Amino acid sequence: MIEAGWKAALRGDRAAFQATVAPHLEELLGAARRELSYRVALGNFGADDLTPEELVGEALLRAWQDRYRRPSPLGVKVWLLALLFRVARDLARREAGLRRIPTESLEALVPPEPIYDDDEEFWDGTSRTS
Repeated sequence: MIEAGWKAALRGDRAAFQATVAPHLEELLGAARRELSYRVALGNFGADDLTPEELVGEALLRAWQDRYRRPSPLGVKVWLLALLFRVARDLARREAGLRRIPTESLEALVPPEPIYDDDEEFWDGTSRTS
């Protein structure tokens, strides 16, 4: 039954895909709760950055897009769980990259413009006031 549904999903049948993954949703949600708890403890996410339902949704979106890449000997549940953990890792990496982007306040004072005696000093980059 699952393999027939999976073959239909491979042909683009979304209803068959949903029917194939539906029996695993509760286990995916439980795994997502544990993974997010772990990632929050590591500091990868804030407590309110991502919900388990959002993580499962991202994993199911990736599963739909990558359904052709599922190794045939691998069961659907195992494959979905692996995707869930991979999506969590990818989102954590993306968050870490965003945190490294320097930010500047738009409300900070604008630094004063440097004072140049003449245009030549400006273009040379040397100071003649020494």
